[in-house]
Amino acid sequence: MSIFHNAYSQDKKKLIRQNLDVLEKYDPQGSYIVNYVLKLPESYNLCGVKITTSVEKVENYLNKNTFQEMLWQLSTLVHEFNHEYTGNPYLYMQKNNICDASNNYYAYFIDTHHTNLVRLSKVFPSKKIYDYIQKNNLVTFRVNTYINGNTSTQSNGIYGLLDEMNAYRVGAITLLNLSKYYIDSQGSYEKWIIEYLQETQSNMMTYFEFKFFILRYLIYAQKNEKQIYNNLMGNTLFLKSFVAVEQSFEKTVNEYIAFYKKVFSEL
Repeated sequence: MSIFHNAYSQDKKKLIRQNLDVLEKYDPQGSYIVNYVLKLPESYNLCGVKITTSVEKVENYLNKNTFQEMLWQLSTLVHEFNHEYTGNPYLYMQKNNICDASNNYYAYFIDTHHTNLVRLSKVFPSKKIYDYIQKNNLVTFRVNTYINGNTSTQSNGIYGLLDEMNAYRVGAITLLNLSKYYIDSQGSYEKWIIEYLQETQSNMMTYFEFKFFILRYLIYAQKNEKQIYNNLMGNTLFLKSFVAVEQSFEKTVNEYIAFYKKVFSEL
């Protein structure tokens, strides 16, 4: 029994390695996020305070049984590891000699050269904007998860919403870059384009959803939570992070649409 188990484990490790090689070649940014998180220590000494964290594993997200199935999990891997990157700011704080263990921070990944360390301020749960969304018939399945559900978008409000938007952004970049892999490996669009579009369109739609969620949150705060709104408007690094994430995500979606149009003009 152990022989079969070991053979199965080796096959899985081989598939994971092959997929990580694809990620490294076609999406260096996604590969950077994954490798950064894999190297995170389990504990930190920040200003004399010991902080213990959990460490993500690649096999938690790359767990399918074929190379092709696992390939479609790469964007989820990058998405989930970006959450770990954001919610584990301690290594970044250590490297930059930021000594503050009494406040909560998010480290928003912008690109391989830029990370914005944002101090979290008081927020309200994202559920407070659900009534507006429901009354205006704007409910999608992501509304149920991120606005009316039980995620960090409740405990960390708008900061959690930006964390989710950013995770979907880097996942979308991975999916966009995978088109280059398919062109190189399979050539003719007819062999892969339908499956590719089926696997990628939903992720691209999150740009519009989360931009709306965040702006609606700010409108609600301006009308009903003045102090929270003022604190958010005074949080320069948060505002810069939102603008950077939004502009990058918009660029990614526009490139995706341009690719979509190019494919169908050539077919």
